[in-house]
Amino acid sequence: MARTRMKQAIRVLEHACRITTRLVSNSTSTTTKTGRLAKELEGYVKRLKRLEDQGRTKEFYQVLQNAQMKLINLACELLC
Repeated sequence: MARTRMKQAIRVLEHACRITTRLVSNSTSTTTKTGRLAKELEGYVKRLKRLEDQGRTKEFYQVLQNAQMKLINLACELLC
């Protein structure tokens, strides 16, 4: 049951990552902060997949929380 939820969380984060990466690449902004945040978000997805494979649930949810905050920061940068 826990693995299914972890896979679902990864899938949702991957989808958000694809959307934000598309927005960043289409952005006319000259700042590189959004690009850096998008790359870091992709790194979080890879790390979460690795943690899920290893079955490290406690660390998985800590990293997931950090990734969610990174996603919020990226969304704020894109909106402002």
